[in-house]
Amino acid sequence: MLLVLKGKNIEVTDAIRLYVHQKIERAVNHFQNLTTEVDVHLSVARNPRINLKQAAFVTIYANGSVIRAEESSESLYASIDLVADKIARQLRKYKERRRQGMRT
Repeated sequence: MLLVLKGKNIEVTDAIRLYVHQKIERAVNHFQNLTTEVDVHLSVARNPRINLKQAAFVTIYANGSVIRAEESSESLYASIDLVADKIARQLRKYKERRRQGMRT
């Protein structure tokens, strides 16, 4: 699995890189045979009017399909946690749909 990590208005430190790698690896662990590439974009909004300033976007390329999720919150680590949970649910649903298609 290829993990591409990018940051917008934020410096991606080693601690953030390690945290993202652990969370995404855990979310995608059961679906290694499906996923080819995972893109993670982290951004910080500079607009003071936006309450949820820290956002995480995940795009997974899986056997010709694209699975995307995005979450934002006050903390970057919380956004990463939320998006990892969301992407795990979406991958589980994707795998179930593929399995149902094979049965019929």
